[in-house]
Amino acid sequence: MAPSEEDEQRAMRARLDVLKGKLDRRAAERRGRATEAAGRSADAGFGGAAATLALRAGGEFVGAIVLGGAIGWGLDHWLATKPWLTIVFFLLGTAAGVQSVVRVASPKGRAEDSNSRLSGGQAPDKDVPRPASVAEPQAPSGWDEDED
Repeated sequence: MAPSEEDEQRAMRARLDVLKGKLDRRAAERRGRATEAAGRSADAGFGGAAATLALRAGGEFVGAIVLGGAIGWGLDHWLATKPWLTIVFFLLGTAAGVQSVVRVASPKGRAEDSNSRLSGGQAPDKDVPRPASVAEPQAPSGWDEDED
């Protein structure tokens, strides 16, 4: 007796479910291996974010100096003022490079939350005198007790 259409569909559904389970397990294994490999590469090399910041700051510093020197050199050849414009634009490029490094390395975020001289932010309660009655409740418990 030949299998009915219903039996064939049930058998096909069972085979598809088994195949789907195998595919899901393999995908999970791949994700696990990829996560492990990413963790190993981050730990094995130099720090990702710090290295990126250092390379960016260094590149901008060197680029500003080279660009300033090249502009000065080109103007010196064009205006026949050797070496004065090369020196001036080299120094301007150096200043621009230092400013760029400070900008790249300064903390990011809102200025009112920052307390860095480089980013120009000030804490809202800095240099504001407070009476002892206001400061006392903020002190941790036991702050005035002896350790004896």
